[in-house]
Amino acid sequence: MRSKVALIKRRGLVPVAKIAAGCVALLLVLGLYEGLVAGHLQKQALSPDGKYVAILKEYSQGGATSSDLSKVQIKTRRNPFPHTVLTGIDYGAHLSISWNSPRNLVVGCDNCGNFGIRCDACPLYILAKETKWRDITISYSIQ
Repeated sequence: MRSKVALIKRRGLVPVAKIAAGCVALLLVLGLYEGLVAGHLQKQALSPDGKYVAILKEYSQGGATSSDLSKVQIKTRRNPFPHTVLTGIDYGAHLSISWNSPRNLVVGCDNCGNFGIRCDACPLYILAKETKWRDITISYSIQ
């Protein structure tokens, strides 16, 4: 009579257990990444129709003379991977996000200068800025 271990190996259950253990390890690594280096969530706003989520994150650069990096990202509600629509080095600007309609995101800024790309005199040094993503229009407002 064959042993149960030999029968399990022959039926292929051992590879399934290895795959499951690998998936658990990957989820743990992703969880550690999110907690350690993925930035600090400042605000999250759900679109009026509930289809999209806008995210405002701040990444601390960690030095005494360094500044923070700010990002505005958009993702579909069930997708864990956001798309970055604004990236800027923050020298004292105050960003905000809100939805005017289900397809219009407004990025507001107090103390931002002119929202220009690579404006050396601006409190928010913008590295990248988009005005459209999928069917969403992104508007920028200086307050």
